[in-house]
Amino acid sequence: MAIKLTTDCEKTNVLDGGFQVYEAPTSNGGTARPDAIVRSNVRFRNGSFSYKVHLESTDGNAQFGNRRAELTFNNSNNPDTTLRWYAVSWYFPAATTLTDNREHAIIQWHDKSANCSTSPPFSLHVKNDRFRVARNYSTADYCSNQGSKVGPIFTDLGAVPKDQWVDFVFYYFPSTTSSGEIRVWMNDVLLYSFVGITTYVGSLFPYLKIGIYKWLWNGTLVSPNVVEFFMDRIRIADSSSVYADVAITPSTPNILPNVTAGNSAVYSNSTTSGSLTGTATDSDGTIASLLWTQVEGPNIAAITTPTALTTTITGLIPGLYTFKLQATDNSGGVASAQTTRRVNYLPSINLKTNTTFYNSGTTSINLISVVSDSDGSIASYQWALVDGPSAVTFTTPTLGTTGVNGLVSGVYRFSLTVTDNNGDSSTSEVSITIATSYKLKIRKKLQ
Repeated sequence: MAIKLTTDCEKTNVLDGGFQVYEAPTSNGGTARPDAIVRSNVRFRNGSFSYKVHLESTDGNAQFGNRRAELTFNNSNNPDTTLRWYAVSWYFPAATTLTDNREHAIIQWHDKSANCSTSPPFSLHVKNDRFRVARNYSTADYCSNQGSKVGPIFTDLGAVPKDQWVDFVFYYFPSTTSSGEIRVWMNDVLLYSFVGITTYVGSLFPYLKIGIYKWLWNGTLVSPNVVEFFMDRIRIADSSSVYADVAITPSTPNILPNVTAGNSAVYSNSTTSGSLTGTATDSDGTIASLLWTQVEGPNIAAITTPTALTTTITGLIPGLYTFKLQATDNSGGVASAQTTRRVNYLPSINLKTNTTFYNSGTTSINLISVVSDSDGSIASYQWALVDGPSAVTFTTPTLGTTGVNGLVSGVYRFSLTVTDNNGDSSTSEVSITIATSYKLKIRKKLQ
Protein backbone atom coordinates (compact mmCIF):
# COMPACT_ATOMS: atom_id res chain seq x y z
CA MET A 1 0.00 0.00 0.00
CA ALA A 2 1.15 3.51 -0.83
CA ILE A 3 -1.06 6.49 0.04
CA LYS A 4 -0.04 9.41 -2.17
CA LEU A 5 -2.34 12.07 -0.68
CA THR A 6 -4.44 12.20 2.43
CA THR A 7 -6.15 15.27 3.81
CA ASP A 8 -8.95 15.88 6.28
CA CYS A 9 -9.06 19.53 5.19
CA GLU A 10 -7.70 20.81 8.52
CA LYS A 11 -5.15 23.26 7.08
CA THR A 12 -6.04 26.91 6.45
CA ASN A 13 -4.32 27.03 3.07
CA VAL A 14 -6.10 24.55 0.80
CA LEU A 15 -2.87 23.81 -1.09
CA ASP A 16 -1.17 22.70 2.13
CA GLY A 17 -3.17 19.48 1.99
CA GLY A 18 -0.96 18.26 -0.87
CA PHE A 19 -2.67 19.70 -3.93
CA GLN A 20 -0.65 21.53 -6.58
CA VAL A 21 -2.88 24.19 -8.09
CA TYR A 22 -5.97 26.04 -6.91
CA GLU A 23 -7.97 27.23 -9.92
CA ALA A 24 -10.03 30.04 -8.44
CA PRO A 25 -12.76 31.96 -10.27
CA THR A 26 -12.50 35.71 -10.69
CA SER A 27 -14.90 38.30 -9.33
CA ASN A 28 -16.62 40.88 -11.49
CA GLY A 29 -13.55 43.08 -11.04
CA GLY A 30 -11.32 40.45 -12.62
CA THR A 31 -9.39 39.49 -9.48
CA ALA A 32 -9.16 35.93 -8.21
CA ARG A 33 -11.73 35.06 -5.57
CA PRO A 34 -9.86 32.82 -3.09
CA ASP A 35 -12.96 32.18 -0.97
CA ALA A 36 -14.39 29.84 -3.61
CA ILE A 37 -12.69 26.96 -1.73
CA VAL A 38 -12.06 27.59 1.97
CA ARG A 39 -11.73 25.66 5.20
CA SER A 40 -15.01 25.51 7.10
CA ASN A 41 -16.15 24.13 10.46
CA VAL A 42 -19.83 24.19 9.51
CA ARG A 43 -19.69 20.59 8.26
CA PHE A 44 -16.98 17.96 8.63
CA ARG A 45 -16.64 14.22 7.98
CA ASN A 46 -13.34 13.76 9.78
CA GLY A 47 -11.54 16.05 12.21
CA SER A 48 -13.07 19.50 12.74
CA PHE A 49 -13.10 21.05 9.27
CA SER A 50 -13.98 20.45 5.65
CA TYR A 51 -13.48 22.44 2.45
CA LYS A 52 -16.47 24.52 1.43
CA VAL A 53 -16.78 24.92 -2.35
CA HIS A 54 -18.76 27.98 -3.50
CA LEU A 55 -19.36 29.13 -7.09
CA GLU A 56 -21.73 31.81 -8.38
CA SER A 57 -23.15 32.22 -11.87
CA THR A 58 -21.74 35.77 -12.10
CA ASP A 59 -18.18 34.63 -11.35
CA GLY A 60 -15.61 35.14 -14.07
CA ASN A 61 -13.37 32.54 -15.62
CA ALA A 62 -10.67 30.83 -13.58
CA GLN A 63 -6.99 30.71 -14.44
CA PHE A 64 -7.43 28.02 -17.10
CA GLY A 65 -10.80 29.10 -18.45
CA ASN A 66 -14.50 28.76 -17.69
CA ARG A 67 -16.23 28.95 -14.34
CA ARG A 68 -14.59 26.64 -11.88
CA ALA A 69 -13.17 26.30 -8.38
CA GLU A 70 -10.93 23.23 -8.38
CA LEU A 71 -7.87 21.73 -6.75
CA THR A 72 -5.52 19.67 -8.93
CA PHE A 73 -3.22 16.73 -8.17
CA ASN A 74 -0.65 14.95 -10.36
CA ASN A 75 -0.71 17.88 -12.80
CA SER A 76 2.73 17.29 -14.24
CA ASN A 77 4.53 16.55 -17.49
CA ASN A 78 6.09 13.66 -15.58
CA PRO A 79 2.97 12.25 -13.87
CA ASP A 80 2.79 9.46 -11.33
CA THR A 81 1.28 6.67 -13.41
CA THR A 82 0.84 4.32 -10.45
CA LEU A 83 -2.24 6.15 -9.10
CA ARG A 84 -5.43 4.08 -9.05
CA TRP A 85 -7.54 4.73 -5.91
CA TYR A 86 -9.35 7.95 -4.99
CA ALA A 87 -11.81 8.66 -2.18
CA VAL A 88 -13.75 11.75 -1.11
CA SER A 89 -16.74 12.55 1.09
CA TRP A 90 -19.27 15.20 -0.04
CA TYR A 91 -22.07 17.01 1.77
CA PHE A 92 -24.71 18.65 -0.42
CA PRO A 93 -26.96 21.06 1.54
CA ALA A 94 -30.46 21.18 0.08
CA ALA A 95 -30.46 24.98 0.48
CA THR A 96 -27.35 25.59 -1.65
CA THR A 97 -27.32 22.69 -4.12
CA LEU A 98 -30.62 23.39 -5.82
CA THR A 99 -31.96 21.43 -8.77
CA ASP A 100 -30.28 22.67 -11.96
CA ASN A 101 -30.43 21.27 -15.49
CA ARG A 102 -27.09 22.93 -16.25
CA GLU A 103 -24.74 20.16 -15.22
CA HIS A 104 -21.38 20.50 -13.50
CA ALA A 105 -18.46 18.24 -12.70
CA ILE A 106 -17.49 17.73 -9.06
CA ILE A 107 -14.48 15.50 -9.76
CA GLN A 108 -12.67 14.82 -13.02
CA TRP A 109 -9.57 13.13 -14.33
CA HIS A 110 -8.39 15.47 -17.06
CA ASP A 111 -6.31 14.70 -20.12
CA LYS A 112 -2.92 16.36 -20.44
CA SER A 113 -1.61 16.65 -23.97
CA ALA A 114 1.25 18.81 -25.15
CA ASN A 115 -0.56 20.22 -28.17
CA CYS A 116 -4.27 20.11 -27.41
CA SER A 117 -6.85 19.63 -24.69
CA THR A 118 -10.21 17.94 -24.68
CA SER A 119 -12.92 16.68 -22.37
CA PRO A 120 -11.78 14.62 -19.39
CA PRO A 121 -11.76 10.88 -20.10
CA PHE A 122 -13.49 10.23 -16.76
CA SER A 123 -15.58 12.52 -14.55
CA LEU A 124 -18.53 12.58 -12.17
CA HIS A 125 -21.25 15.13 -12.91
CA VAL A 126 -24.36 16.42 -11.17
CA LYS A 127 -27.43 17.29 -13.27
CA ASN A 128 -31.05 17.61 -12.14
CA ASP A 129 -30.03 16.35 -8.68
CA ARG A 130 -28.59 13.11 -10.08
CA PHE A 131 -25.04 11.77 -10.28
CA ARG A 132 -23.78 10.93 -13.78
CA VAL A 133 -20.54 9.27 -14.84
CA ALA A 134 -19.13 10.71 -18.07
CA ARG A 135 -16.59 8.70 -20.06
CA ASN A 136 -14.61 9.80 -23.16
CA TYR A 137 -11.83 8.06 -25.07
CA SER A 138 -10.13 7.80 -28.46
CA THR A 139 -8.61 4.98 -30.50
CA ALA A 140 -6.27 7.29 -32.44
CA ASP A 141 -4.13 10.29 -31.51
CA TYR A 142 -6.68 12.93 -30.59
CA CYS A 143 -4.46 15.96 -31.21
CA SER A 144 -3.86 15.01 -34.85
CA ASN A 145 -7.30 13.47 -35.42
CA GLN A 146 -9.93 15.11 -33.27
CA GLY A 147 -12.62 13.11 -35.05
CA SER A 148 -11.34 10.04 -33.19
CA LYS A 149 -12.93 11.19 -29.92
CA VAL A 150 -15.73 8.94 -28.63
CA GLY A 151 -18.14 10.27 -26.01
CA PRO A 152 -19.29 11.56 -23.74
CA ILE A 153 -20.92 8.31 -22.68
CA PHE A 154 -23.15 9.02 -19.67
CA THR A 155 -24.31 6.58 -17.00
CA ASP A 156 -26.82 7.62 -14.34
CA LEU A 157 -25.83 6.64 -10.79
CA GLY A 158 -28.95 7.81 -9.00
CA ALA A 159 -30.18 10.72 -6.91
CA VAL A 160 -27.87 13.08 -5.00
CA PRO A 161 -28.51 12.61 -1.26
CA LYS A 162 -29.00 16.01 0.42
CA ASP A 163 -28.10 17.14 3.95
CA GLN A 164 -25.93 14.10 4.68
CA TRP A 165 -22.38 12.96 4.06
CA VAL A 166 -21.90 10.76 1.00
CA ASP A 167 -18.72 8.67 0.72
CA PHE A 168 -17.32 7.92 -2.74
CA VAL A 169 -14.47 5.62 -3.77
CA PHE A 170 -13.13 5.57 -7.33
CA TYR A 171 -10.82 3.06 -8.98
CA TYR A 172 -9.45 4.44 -12.25
CA PHE A 173 -6.86 2.80 -14.48
CA PRO A 174 -6.39 4.94 -17.62
CA SER A 175 -5.52 2.78 -20.62
CA THR A 176 -5.76 3.00 -24.40
CA THR A 177 -6.24 -0.78 -24.58
CA SER A 178 -8.98 -3.10 -23.37
CA SER A 179 -7.25 -3.38 -19.99
CA GLY A 180 -8.52 -0.01 -18.75
CA GLU A 181 -10.93 -0.03 -15.81
CA ILE A 182 -13.27 2.30 -13.95
CA ARG A 183 -15.25 1.47 -10.81
CA VAL A 184 -17.35 3.77 -8.63
CA TRP A 185 -18.70 3.05 -5.13
CA MET A 186 -21.07 5.26 -3.13
CA ASN A 187 -21.44 4.44 0.57
CA ASP A 188 -19.72 1.10 -0.05
CA VAL A 189 -22.13 0.10 -2.81
CA LEU A 190 -20.63 -0.53 -6.26
CA LEU A 191 -22.68 1.61 -8.68
CA TYR A 192 -20.55 1.56 -11.83
CA SER A 193 -18.04 -0.82 -13.39
CA PHE A 194 -16.42 -0.60 -16.83
CA VAL A 195 -13.52 -2.44 -18.47
CA GLY A 196 -12.09 -1.23 -21.78
CA ILE A 197 -10.46 1.86 -23.29
CA THR A 198 -10.53 4.59 -20.64
CA THR A 199 -8.43 7.47 -21.93
CA TYR A 200 -7.16 9.24 -25.06
CA VAL A 201 -4.39 8.04 -27.36
CA GLY A 202 -1.66 10.69 -27.23
CA SER A 203 -2.53 12.03 -23.77
CA LEU A 204 -0.34 11.87 -20.70
CA PHE A 205 -1.65 10.15 -17.59
CA PRO A 206 -4.88 11.99 -16.58
CA TYR A 207 -4.62 14.20 -13.50
CA LEU A 208 -7.18 14.80 -10.76
CA LYS A 209 -9.30 17.96 -10.45
CA ILE A 210 -11.75 18.19 -7.58
CA GLY A 211 -14.16 20.97 -6.67
CA ILE A 212 -16.71 22.33 -9.13
CA TYR A 213 -16.54 23.02 -12.85
CA LYS A 214 -19.70 24.57 -14.29
CA TRP A 215 -18.92 25.38 -17.90
CA LEU A 216 -22.53 26.12 -18.84
CA TRP A 217 -22.72 29.28 -16.73
CA ASN A 218 -21.98 32.38 -18.82
CA GLY A 219 -21.13 34.94 -16.16
CA THR A 220 -24.64 36.37 -15.93
CA LEU A 221 -27.24 36.08 -13.21
CA VAL A 222 -29.27 32.87 -13.66
CA SER A 223 -31.46 30.77 -11.41
CA PRO A 224 -30.22 28.97 -9.44
CA ASN A 225 -27.25 31.30 -9.28
CA VAL A 226 -25.06 29.53 -6.73
CA VAL A 227 -23.74 26.08 -5.91
CA GLU A 228 -22.21 25.44 -2.52
CA PHE A 229 -21.24 22.12 -0.98
CA PHE A 230 -18.58 20.61 1.28
CA MET A 231 -15.87 18.00 0.68
CA ASP A 232 -13.71 16.22 3.23
CA ARG A 233 -11.49 13.20 3.80
CA ILE A 234 -9.75 13.07 0.42
CA ARG A 235 -7.50 10.06 -0.20
CA ILE A 236 -5.38 9.04 -3.20
CA ALA A 237 -3.48 5.74 -3.38
CA ASP A 238 -1.50 3.73 -5.92
CA SER A 239 -1.91 0.37 -7.64
CA SER A 240 -0.47 -1.55 -4.67
CA SER A 241 -3.41 -0.43 -2.53
CA VAL A 242 -6.87 -1.91 -2.03
CA TYR A 243 -10.36 -0.55 -1.43
CA ALA A 244 -10.07 -0.66 2.36
CA ASP A 245 -6.98 1.58 2.30
CA VAL A 246 -8.99 4.62 1.17
CA ALA A 247 -12.63 3.92 2.09
CA ILE A 248 -14.70 4.82 5.11
CA THR A 249 -16.55 1.59 5.78
CA PRO A 250 -19.90 1.89 7.57
CA SER A 251 -20.36 -0.48 10.51
CA THR A 252 -23.13 -2.24 8.58
CA PRO A 253 -22.60 -2.01 4.80
CA ASN A 254 -25.84 -1.66 2.87
CA ILE A 255 -27.10 -4.71 0.98
CA LEU A 256 -28.61 -3.89 -2.41
CA PRO A 257 -32.24 -4.79 -3.13
CA ASN A 258 -33.05 -8.10 -4.77
CA VAL A 259 -34.96 -7.30 -7.98
CA THR A 260 -36.62 -9.43 -10.65
CA ALA A 261 -38.50 -8.15 -13.68
CA GLY A 262 -40.50 -11.29 -14.46
CA ASN A 263 -40.24 -13.79 -17.29
CA SER A 264 -40.02 -12.65 -20.89
CA ALA A 265 -43.17 -12.96 -23.00
CA VAL A 266 -44.19 -13.17 -26.65
CA TYR A 267 -47.44 -11.56 -27.84
CA SER A 268 -49.42 -12.25 -31.02
CA ASN A 269 -49.13 -9.86 -33.94
CA SER A 270 -52.39 -8.04 -33.16
CA THR A 271 -51.43 -7.30 -29.54
CA THR A 272 -51.14 -3.61 -28.64
CA SER A 273 -50.97 -3.83 -24.83
CA GLY A 274 -49.47 -6.10 -22.19
CA SER A 275 -48.29 -6.16 -18.61
CA LEU A 276 -45.13 -6.14 -16.51
CA THR A 277 -44.82 -7.73 -13.06
CA GLY A 278 -41.64 -7.58 -11.00
CA THR A 279 -40.49 -8.19 -7.44
CA ALA A 280 -38.28 -6.11 -5.17
CA THR A 281 -37.17 -6.95 -1.63
CA ASP A 282 -34.51 -5.52 0.68
CA SER A 283 -33.00 -7.85 3.27
CA ASP A 284 -31.61 -5.07 5.47
CA GLY A 285 -34.22 -2.35 5.01
CA THR A 286 -37.12 -1.32 2.87
CA ILE A 287 -37.78 -0.45 -0.77
CA ALA A 288 -38.02 3.35 -1.04
CA SER A 289 -38.93 3.66 -4.71
CA LEU A 290 -39.58 1.68 -7.88
CA LEU A 291 -39.29 2.71 -11.51
CA TRP A 292 -40.09 0.87 -14.74
CA THR A 293 -38.40 2.27 -17.86
CA GLN A 294 -38.13 1.14 -21.46
CA VAL A 295 -34.56 0.32 -22.51
CA GLU A 296 -35.18 -0.36 -26.20
CA GLY A 297 -37.91 -1.21 -28.68
CA PRO A 298 -39.34 -0.43 -32.12
CA ASN A 299 -41.25 2.55 -30.66
CA ILE A 300 -41.84 4.20 -27.27
CA ALA A 301 -44.50 2.28 -25.36
CA ALA A 302 -46.57 3.90 -22.61
CA ILE A 303 -46.01 2.55 -19.08
CA THR A 304 -49.24 3.16 -17.17
CA THR A 305 -47.92 3.05 -13.58
CA PRO A 306 -44.11 3.09 -13.78
CA THR A 307 -43.63 3.29 -9.99
CA ALA A 308 -45.61 0.11 -9.21
CA LEU A 309 -44.41 -3.49 -9.25
CA THR A 310 -47.20 -4.42 -11.69
CA THR A 311 -48.14 -2.17 -14.57
CA THR A 312 -49.69 -2.29 -18.00
CA ILE A 313 -47.88 -1.24 -21.17
CA THR A 314 -49.71 0.12 -24.20
CA GLY A 315 -48.99 1.32 -27.71
CA LEU A 316 -47.10 -1.83 -28.70
CA ILE A 317 -46.23 -2.61 -32.30
CA PRO A 318 -44.41 -5.67 -33.74
CA GLY A 319 -40.83 -5.90 -32.53
CA LEU A 320 -38.72 -6.64 -29.45
CA TYR A 321 -39.00 -4.46 -26.33
CA THR A 322 -36.74 -4.44 -23.27
CA PHE A 323 -38.02 -3.02 -19.99
CA LYS A 324 -36.05 -2.38 -16.77
CA LEU A 325 -37.31 -2.38 -13.19
CA GLN A 326 -35.10 -0.32 -10.87
CA ALA A 327 -35.48 -0.42 -7.10
CA THR A 328 -33.92 1.99 -4.59
CA ASP A 329 -33.73 1.03 -0.93
CA ASN A 330 -33.94 3.26 2.15
CA SER A 331 -30.15 3.61 2.20
CA GLY A 332 -29.91 4.78 -1.40
CA GLY A 333 -28.78 1.44 -2.81
CA VAL A 334 -29.94 0.82 -6.36
CA ALA A 335 -30.46 -2.49 -8.18
CA SER A 336 -32.29 -3.37 -11.36
CA ALA A 337 -33.42 -6.23 -13.60
CA GLN A 338 -34.65 -6.45 -17.18
CA THR A 339 -37.28 -8.39 -19.09
CA THR A 340 -38.41 -8.51 -22.72
CA ARG A 341 -41.73 -8.39 -24.51
CA ARG A 342 -41.91 -9.37 -28.17
CA VAL A 343 -44.87 -8.60 -30.43
CA ASN A 344 -44.73 -11.21 -33.18
CA TYR A 345 -44.05 -10.28 -36.80
CA LEU A 346 -46.27 -12.01 -39.39
CA PRO A 347 -44.65 -14.50 -41.78
CA SER A 348 -43.75 -13.18 -45.24
CA ILE A 349 -44.99 -14.96 -48.39
CA ASN A 350 -43.76 -14.53 -51.96
CA LEU A 351 -45.59 -16.73 -54.48
CA LYS A 352 -43.05 -17.42 -57.20
CA THR A 353 -44.97 -19.43 -59.80
CA ASN A 354 -43.15 -19.92 -63.11
CA THR A 355 -46.00 -18.29 -65.04
CA THR A 356 -49.62 -17.33 -64.51
CA PHE A 357 -50.78 -18.17 -68.10
CA TYR A 358 -50.93 -21.66 -69.53
CA ASN A 359 -52.14 -22.92 -72.90
CA SER A 360 -55.46 -24.66 -73.17
CA GLY A 361 -55.08 -28.33 -72.49
CA THR A 362 -52.77 -27.88 -69.51
CA THR A 363 -54.01 -30.11 -66.70
CA SER A 364 -51.12 -29.93 -64.20
CA ILE A 365 -48.89 -27.11 -62.91
CA ASN A 366 -46.55 -26.41 -60.01
CA LEU A 367 -47.11 -23.67 -57.40
CA ILE A 368 -43.93 -22.35 -55.79
CA SER A 369 -43.49 -20.08 -52.75
CA VAL A 370 -40.66 -18.41 -50.84
CA VAL A 371 -41.64 -17.98 -47.19
CA SER A 372 -39.76 -16.49 -44.23
CA ASP A 373 -40.35 -15.49 -40.61
CA SER A 374 -38.06 -12.72 -39.32
CA ASP A 375 -38.50 -13.53 -35.62
CA GLY A 376 -39.18 -17.26 -35.60
CA SER A 377 -39.91 -20.21 -37.86
CA ILE A 378 -42.69 -21.54 -40.10
CA ALA A 379 -44.82 -24.16 -38.38
CA SER A 380 -47.21 -25.08 -41.20
CA TYR A 381 -48.23 -24.52 -44.86
CA GLN A 382 -51.67 -24.95 -46.38
CA TRP A 383 -52.57 -24.58 -50.07
CA ALA A 384 -56.23 -24.18 -51.05
CA LEU A 385 -58.39 -23.54 -54.10
CA VAL A 386 -60.20 -20.22 -53.66
CA ASP A 387 -62.09 -20.18 -56.97
CA GLY A 388 -62.01 -21.95 -60.35
CA PRO A 389 -63.96 -23.81 -63.03
CA SER A 390 -63.17 -27.27 -61.65
CA ALA A 391 -62.13 -29.12 -58.54
CA VAL A 392 -58.40 -29.83 -58.30
CA THR A 393 -56.05 -32.00 -56.27
CA PHE A 394 -52.81 -30.87 -54.60
CA THR A 395 -49.90 -33.28 -54.51
CA THR A 396 -48.29 -31.73 -51.38
CA PRO A 397 -50.76 -29.21 -49.94
CA THR A 398 -48.83 -28.80 -46.68
CA LEU A 399 -45.47 -27.91 -48.23
CA GLY A 400 -44.14 -24.66 -49.68
CA THR A 401 -44.18 -26.11 -53.23
CA THR A 402 -46.98 -28.25 -54.56
CA GLY A 403 -48.28 -29.72 -57.80
CA VAL A 404 -51.88 -29.07 -58.90
CA ASN A 405 -53.82 -31.63 -61.01
CA GLY A 406 -57.26 -31.66 -62.65
CA LEU A 407 -57.13 -28.26 -64.39
CA VAL A 408 -59.39 -27.22 -67.25
CA SER A 409 -59.63 -23.99 -69.23
CA GLY A 410 -60.53 -20.98 -67.13
CA VAL A 411 -59.20 -18.79 -64.31
CA TYR A 412 -58.20 -20.28 -60.97
CA ARG A 413 -57.30 -18.55 -57.69
CA PHE A 414 -55.08 -20.40 -55.26
CA SER A 415 -54.15 -19.36 -51.72
CA LEU A 416 -51.25 -20.27 -49.46
CA THR A 417 -51.64 -19.81 -45.70
CA VAL A 418 -48.53 -20.13 -43.53
CA THR A 419 -48.52 -20.18 -39.74
CA ASP A 420 -45.43 -19.38 -37.67
CA ASN A 421 -44.23 -20.94 -34.42
CA ASN A 422 -46.17 -18.33 -32.42
CA GLY A 423 -49.51 -19.17 -34.05
CA ASP A 424 -49.80 -16.09 -36.30
CA SER A 425 -50.76 -16.65 -39.95
CA SER A 426 -50.37 -14.87 -43.28
CA THR A 427 -52.20 -15.67 -46.53
CA SER A 428 -51.34 -14.78 -50.11
CA GLU A 429 -53.11 -15.57 -53.41
CA VAL A 430 -52.12 -16.15 -57.02
CA SER A 431 -54.30 -16.31 -60.15
CA ILE A 432 -53.68 -18.90 -62.91
CA THR A 433 -55.28 -18.70 -66.38
CA ILE A 434 -55.57 -21.67 -68.71
CA ALA A 435 -56.75 -20.68 -72.19
CA THR A 436 -55.86 -20.59 -75.88
CA SER A 437 -52.64 -18.61 -76.17
CA TYR A 438 -52.97 -14.94 -76.96
CA LYS A 439 -50.44 -15.22 -79.82
CA LEU A 440 -52.40 -18.07 -81.40
CA LYS A 441 -55.60 -16.00 -81.25
CA ILE A 442 -53.89 -13.13 -83.07
CA ARG A 443 -52.52 -15.41 -85.75
CA LYS A 444 -55.97 -16.91 -86.41
CA LYS A 445 -57.50 -13.43 -86.57
CA LEU A 446 -54.96 -12.27 -89.17
CA GLN A 447 -55.67 -15.31 -91.29
